[in-house]
This record gives sequence, C-alpha cells and structure tokens, in this order.
Amino acid sequence: MEALSNYFLTLDALKNRIFISNPPNAALLIWTNREFLPNISGIAIVEQEGQTATIGISSNSLREILVNQLYGTVPVLHIVYKADMTSMLINGTSFQLADAANKIADSFHITLGTAPAKAPNKPSQISDPFHIWSRDAFDGITVMKTDIDFLFTRDGKISSVWEVKRSNVVRVGVWAPYVNPNTNNDINNYLMLMSFSNLLKCKMLTVHHEEMDSSVIFNGTERVDFFIYKPQPNHQPNLDTLHTFALRTSSTTATINDILNI
Repeated sequence: MEALSNYFLTLDALKNRIFISNPPNAALLIWTNREFLPNISGIAIVEQEGQTATIGISSNSLREILVNQLYGTVPVLHIVYKADMTSMLINGTSFQLADAANKIADSFHITLGTAPAKAPNKPSQISDPFHIWSRDAFDGITVMKTDIDFLFTRDGKISSVWEVKRSNVVRVGVWAPYVNPNTNNDINNYLMLMSFSNLLKCKMLTVHHEEMDSSVIFNGTERVDFFIYKPQPNHQPNLDTLHTFALRTSSTTATINDILNI
C-alpha cells in the first residue's frame, strides 16, 4: 500500500465503489501476447487463499462486474492460489500448477515457458508468489501482464481505471508518463491500459505523486500530476495516442480530491 491507497481507505464514500490491488490480497492483472498488442487477451483476479480485499468490492463481485461489462470480449479468470503454491482454483475448479499454467495459457492465448511450472522457493516469505510463479510459468519474451492499481465503479459499472506512479526524482508539476520510444518507457503498459479502458468504455488515469513513505496517509489536499485517457472504442491506441495522453498542460496538476470529482 502507499499514501494514496491509504487515503482512499479512510473514505467511507468509496467503500462500495473501489477495488484496490494489494497482493497477496486480491489483485487485478491484464494480460496479452506481444503479437496481440495493443489488444489485451485476458484478465485475472488473483488472490492467496484466505486473503480478501481489505476494502470495497469483493473479488467475486468484481468478476461479475467485469463479465457483464465486457460482454464476453475478453476472458476473466478468478485465481485463488494456495499459500504454499502447490495448487490453485481457477473459476472454482482446482488445478495442480502445471495444469493451472495450461488453463491460463489456453484461456488467454499466451505462451508457456520452456520449463515446467513449479512453486517458488519459500512462497510464504514472498509478498506476491503468484507473480514469481507466473514469471517462470509463461514465456518471458512474448507474454506481458500489468497490474491495475485501482478501479472505481459507479451504478454497478467500472467508471475509471487508475494507475499510480510514485517518484520524488521528477517533481510534481514536471513529471509526465514515459512514452518516448527512444528511452526507457512504459509504452506497452499504456497500450494495454488504454485497450482495457476502451473495452470497458471508461476513462483511464495515471496519477503521479512524490510520497515514497508507504506509512504516510494523504489527506486529499496534496497536489499530484494526473493524465486522463478517454475511451475510444473504435480506435486502437498507438504512439500518437500516447503522445497526446502524455502532454503536460496547466491543468495536469490538481489535488487528489479534485481528481476524485472528475
């Protein structure tokens, strides 16, 4: 968790409207094969057995919302893994690890890794053992996945997707999304997030703040950078889309509470 998440946890008005990814509690991942970009090929709600969302929308409710809102365009899997990573439930059916990897690969049209899927060493000491397992279970060159930090809902539908960036190296008022193809960048992640936004017909926001201390709780008046992508269901995101999204203007800095009211 971090300062923005900690603040959201204090707001009673959001308790029935927000999903916060927080492994080994429930987390939301979107997946694709590199050849499918900018499209995504699968969505997974992943959690450790016995761990649940600490606030807001439950995993089962989120899956129902996603399935209803996506109209079957992309498969949605609810994955619950054992703490020792010996097996996992996928949409209620139990699988051993190798079979689970096959199920995910077949559902999301992604490529398996070259070695058999096996549990990571000392999984109970890892904050996100599914991430470690999946990194080895699937091909590291072609398979891509990214997590969704927050989802907000309104009237039973997802209304916005949030990505959070923390950095005190580049200050608020200067920072912008990394979409320059000639430097280290987040281009593929943004293409996936925008495609997810298009499928849901909801806006996507990237929010940047400088607070690196995870114990801090914002109060809503802090100024942050924010960049909004509005869904374009009939238009595939591309580099031009990314450059427009990442442009800084006088209105790309605001308080957290102001952004919540957008």
